[in-house]
Amino acid sequence: MELNLNVWKRGSQRAVHKPLLLLYVLSQYQKGHERFFTYAEIDKPLKELLVEFGPSNAQNTSVPFWRLQNDSFWELKNYEQVVPNSSGDAKKSELLEYNVAGGFVESVYNALVQDRAQVAHVVCTLLDEFFPEARHGAIINKLDVTE
Repeated sequence: MELNLNVWKRGSQRAVHKPLLLLYVLSQYQKGHERFFTYAEIDKPLKELLVEFGPSNAQNTSVPFWRLQNDSFWELKNYEQVVPNSSGDAKKSELLEYNVAGGFVESVYNALVQDRAQVAHVVCTLLDEFFPEARHGAIINKLDVTE
């Protein structure tokens, strides 16, 4: 299973916000989490991951949560009242106020939970594509995810 993930790039530098969010979600799916996560339950763990594994200025959690809906495998619910700003992003306060939730689209979610090898494949792909190999073990341990 391949995910077509659009991420910000400048030269060889790539944003890790979305990959860390997806790794967190995948780790929770392995533990039996339902398909959707409210933004409130994503905010703190994603911020911790960004502090530990992202660039020093990468602590915004609302942008990757919101922007993933532009990728073909992620969907949001309860977002209809959110008014995007001039950049097209949602305010953290509105994501919380309206209890916006996000998760993999149903077909991808079903494929992931029915075949643990798919989850491991996606985890490995994300790690290989976005993080130096020296960081893989630390990320896997932090998330308690199976690769």
